[in-house]
Amino acid sequence: PEFGARPLRRTIGRELDKPLAKMLLGGEVRSGQRVTVTVVDGRLNLSSS
Repeated sequence: PEFGARPLRRTIGRELDKPLAKMLLGGEVRSGQRVTVTVVDGRLNLSSS
């Protein structure tokens, strides 16, 4: 591996964990709802259903 696991973990945290936490804390996602992750213009897009 060129970079290793630590940079990958930081990227996952920044691009997925933090936005998901904001959705949960903001009430956008409730128990039992699904969160769909798509890629739009090279960026992750989270949406709830």
